[in-house]
Amino acid sequence: MQQGKVKHYNLEKGYGFIKADDGKEVFFHITGLDKSWGQTVPDKDMTVTFEVVDGDRGPKAINVTLAGATADTEAVEGEEATNVVDFPVTEDSEDMDMEEAA
Repeated sequence: MQQGKVKHYNLEKGYGFIKADDGKEVFFHITGLDKSWGQTVPDKDMTVTFEVVDGDRGPKAINVTLAGATADTEAVEGEEATNVVDFPVTEDSEDMDMEEAA
């Protein structure tokens, strides 16, 4: 596993770049994020660990994990998450008639 910091992440496009500790920049896609992220999105300067594989267009990071996080980690004690995505809450769609939805 390598370690580095998120250099850039585009939430709309779902990809970004990590600057590894060895100075190299590595592409990563949202599909390469480990489950430890939950609803947290990658933010500039977050420390991450990752593996590098050969992608279609060159090196690509996979299994990107928040440094020190595990799959069941929700938040670091004493720290407030500032980059949590709030997903919209919708009314119970089971009660909605399909004609009303159209």
